[in-house]
Amino acid sequence: MTASRLRLENISIFNYIQCEVITPNFSELAQSIPLVYNPSTSVFDTVYTREPSPTSVGRGWVYFDDYAVGSRMIPDTSTEQTSKVTVVGASSYTINYLNGTISNPDTTPTSVSFYWNYVSVIPSWPGVTPPPLPFVSMGIDGREKSGFQLGGGTRNLSTVYFYVFATSDSERDDISETIHDSLFNHTITIKDFSGGGYLNYDGTYNSTLVKPLSNFGTLRFIKNSNRNINSQDDIIELNSHRSIVSGTYESFRDTY
Repeated sequence: MTASRLRLENISIFNYIQCEVITPNFSELAQSIPLVYNPSTSVFDTVYTREPSPTSVGRGWVYFDDYAVGSRMIPDTSTEQTSKVTVVGASSYTINYLNGTISNPDTTPTSVSFYWNYVSVIPSWPGVTPPPLPFVSMGIDGREKSGFQLGGGTRNLSTVYFYVFATSDSERDDISETIHDSLFNHTITIKDFSGGGYLNYDGTYNSTLVKPLSNFGTLRFIKNSNRNINSQDDIIELNSHRSIVSGTYESFRDTY
């Protein structure tokens, strides 16, 4: 089934926020973590315990390298990383970025150093089983259409919301402002993810995905806001340090 334009916009925004905004600003390095073979799954697991877990929902190991653009570091989304995960004891292996495991090594690996996503990013409201704090959930609310040229064509207006859940006010502000800045007067390329994403279902890198992806035009943010949700008296820690970052964007389609 062909993915709708709205769905491709949704996925493109999600990947932009997760891979190009949150990851380069909120990733952490775990160094020289021991690897232990797990015979039940035939993979090498990490011996690493901390909260939040690097392999909890919406996190995982970082799978893109960065390159410098002026004073900013930008992820290279065209190919799998070569510097974010370093394995000692093996030169050839397969990485599961979601579960944080090493498989198919040419020799026995002993340890691994890796960057991982401190902030979880999920594509929908967290529901009754949210990931560990901090995390960001995303949702697109409604859509308006209007003509923009003679002889056909549509201008689409949509609003995307990012709900920030943090462990403190300062952490909330850092995450919220980073997302807010990334949307302000920004244009995002709509990419065709209908044939698959950056990772396969098993957490390995999708090397068969054609790069660059076929473009479906761009979307441009024309209005955005950042609002704190003040609930310091809430007995539920999940709701104690929240904010909502919203962005209204326009996209155009020449014909159907």
